[in-house]
Amino acid sequence: MNCEILRTLYVKANGEILCNDDQGEQVVLGIPDYESDSLGIDSLFANRHYDHIRASFANGVVPWPGICEKCAFLRRLEAFSGDLLSTRVIQKIQFESSLSCALRCPSCSNKTQLEIRGGPVHFPLEWMSNLLAELSFYSYTVQLIEFCGQGEPLNHPQFNQLLALTRQLMPNTPIRVITNGNHGFEAKIGSELVHEMLVSIDGATQESYVKYRVNGQIEKAFAFLRDSVRMLIPRGGRVVWKYILLTSNDSQDELIKAQEIAHEIGVSRLWFVHGHGDMKSTKHSFDNPLSVPVQYPNVKIESHPSYNSHSHSINDIGPATHVAGVDGMLWIDTAVLHSNNTLTLTGWVNSQGRRLKTLYVGIDGGQRSQIFLDIRRDDVIAMYPEFKSSHCGFDVLKRLGTIYRSTCIQLRFCLVLSSGEKSFFRLDLAFHDAHV
Repeated sequence: MNCEILRTLYVKANGEILCNDDQGEQVVLGIPDYESDSLGIDSLFANRHYDHIRASFANGVVPWPGICEKCAFLRRLEAFSGDLLSTRVIQKIQFESSLSCALRCPSCSNKTQLEIRGGPVHFPLEWMSNLLAELSFYSYTVQLIEFCGQGEPLNHPQFNQLLALTRQLMPNTPIRVITNGNHGFEAKIGSELVHEMLVSIDGATQESYVKYRVNGQIEKAFAFLRDSVRMLIPRGGRVVWKYILLTSNDSQDELIKAQEIAHEIGVSRLWFVHGHGDMKSTKHSFDNPLSVPVQYPNVKIESHPSYNSHSHSINDIGPATHVAGVDGMLWIDTAVLHSNNTLTLTGWVNSQGRRLKTLYVGIDGGQRSQIFLDIRRDDVIAMYPEFKSSHCGFDVLKRLGTIYRSTCIQLRFCLVLSSGEKSFFRLDLAFHDAHV
């Protein structure tokens, strides 16, 4: 049994550190003294709440019965791992920069939280400065900073200053912003670099979009998406259009129209996400994961994290075996075997002195399919300066050829370079004790 809570931080606009951005919002793990010269971050991570989490998972039980079982981030089949106090590695800090939002999405708790929560509605700049400075001073490595919460991040009146401060204090940490896009790009982002901009637009027309994104303006969101592509992609950023599959927007015509719009705008990736609330699509669901008519290679099918409770993950797998071909390396960061008979792979591939063209994978001897390389991996270039392609990362979902009762999967990759040369890699995955 496992959860990401000992590898991540979820910081609310009022300064509270909560268990996670789901059912875990009911559990307050601590509140740093943001006004003090020393926030006592180590003491926070060693407090009774964090000790209780460690002890519970080590004993194979959930820390908060009645809450954890309903949480989207509980992983029942994973072995307990990770402890930010001992490793001093924080995989992600999620900042709720603002609890304010002009939209009224039916499944959002924003309105209720505004009524019952105390403290600031917008995360103060001084608090951000003190928290990040302390983490840096005590040698914590932060792998990602994400702005997202129960409000709209860009509603923070000084959001571009918040970005600038984050970049100043954590210059080597990628920044992700998740937004509904109903803002002006210049006013909220300006010249600041966001490594990944994720814009939630659930529909291809105003009529379908506004049924969930109540009060939203789709043309305003599309304008923000276009400006993100224009301002961020040339600087190495990534722009993702997130599209939750709902009963209001799941017709084949609309899904194809969305792909055409995404292609015209030039987004890095269009994510269709299986919904999980009352309005979720039944036509395109987790149980029918690849039913969406895909027209372009940069389209990916995702699922809400709640569907992954019975998935089984392997992390930090390492390099695949180089079988033959030109010099290169293929590295798998994570493989996730899902209960709907699909496999998620994240990682990167690169070659010395040659540019990448595309990557293919065949599963257990099946026909190879393309893997889209659209993720910038500056960490790879830092480790291997001889590699030429910075956009060498991938995050893909592939259907398995059979219903898996065994837990051994053989992957065969083919890397094609811009010169036409090919390189081959092989990887055997063993999911121990997976019950999918």
